Amino acid sequence: MNFPIMHVFGGVRAYKMANSLANHGLNVIQVALEPTRNFDDYLSHEKIRVIGKFQQLYAKVKGKRLGIFKLHFLLYPLFLRLIVDIIRKNRVQLIHAHRHTGAALVLLAKKLFGLKVKVIFDYHDPLELEDVPNPGAFRKLLISLFYSLERWICKNADFVITQGEEHDELLKARHNISMQKLDHFYNPVDITVYYPKKSLAVKKRYGLSNNTVLFLGSIIDSFGIHNLILAAPKIIAEIKDVKFAIRGVVQSQQYHEKLVHMIKERGLTENFIWLPYMSTNELVELISSCEMGVILHVKGSLITETAIPNKIFEYMACGIPTVANNLPNLRRFIPDGYSGILCDTDNPEELASVLISLLKNRAVGAKIGRNARKLAVEKYNWGIECDKLLKMYNKMLV
Repeated sequence: MNFPIMHVFGGVRAYKMANSLANHGLNVIQVALEPTRNFDDYLSHEKIRVIGKFQQLYAKVKGKRLGIFKLHFLLYPLFLRLIVDIIRKNRVQLIHAHRHTGAALVLLAKKLFGLKVKVIFDYHDPLELEDVPNPGAFRKLLISLFYSLERWICKNADFVITQGEEHDELLKARHNISMQKLDHFYNPVDITVYYPKKSLAVKKRYGLSNNTVLFLGSIIDSFGIHNLILAAPKIIAEIKDVKFAIRGVVQSQQYHEKLVHMIKERGLTENFIWLPYMSTNELVELISSCEMGVILHVKGSLITETAIPNKIFEYMACGIPTVANNLPNLRRFIPDGYSGILCDTDNPEELASVLISLLKNRAVGAKIGRNARKLAVEKYNWGIECDKLLKMYNKMLV
């Protein structure tokens, strides 16, 4: 391709794609909405040009509201003109637009300015708005409007991709999308970056023991960290020096405060470690140095029962066992007893028993970890997904 691929918005999934495409020799323009300073590992490639013209302004207004209206939406008209200028100046023919915001903006620009460009809508995850049981009348109205926008995006995009089979089924059921226009691309890791790399220095720096259980991911109630806290006393009774390391972005301050209170109330402060942001290299060393990783997604949530978390692939590539809730979107990647253990993580007693068993049977855990790494190398990695992505790009441009 003698023209750049343009990615609009998206976060770490978009940055992984950009990095893989750049490694395959393509030029990539990444229009970034939020600050990218923590993602230099992905975006510092010489073939990636990051355009973050409004990042500082966006960071200042994000989270601020005027009633129910979020003030950062006022910036979108500015992005519209920017996107049009980039497309014209760089002879862009293909745009990979992430999330509903990126896709809606690009499709609007295409229609208003008569742009001859193909557009891919990359659907990431359901919104929290969709995940509330028994929504009131106003929330129902918002959801209805959101689905109308989603339907318009799916109809006008040239192709729609998701992160997995459950999301395919979700969009097909909602909008009757043809399978000729819909496919999924997983969101794994680069196995040359994520690989078994134990580090005594990292263990010492963060106070990890030889019995450390790791949680990676956003800190929200549907990700089930509270069940790990409820399981902890039983585990500690069997394994005194067990540590529970938690590294994630606080998406719900209220839930985070609840977790801190639960830990303190139960006298577990010495056993729980809250980890800071760290570089990719240090994260790889951290994962590799833990005995196992957990995925505690609760049942009954649209997000947790359809989304495929990045940590599946991070644990897998670093060669540690995964203990996960027995949900269809998780067990597809975690053959029970082979690369991880599936159980009812909503049940703290059952969760505790599985973690104790793995911690006490190191040979079993080590074998499962090796199997996990093998699965990452043979089946779930960005090299494989990028080859698929390039085939799709080329097909669209014929």
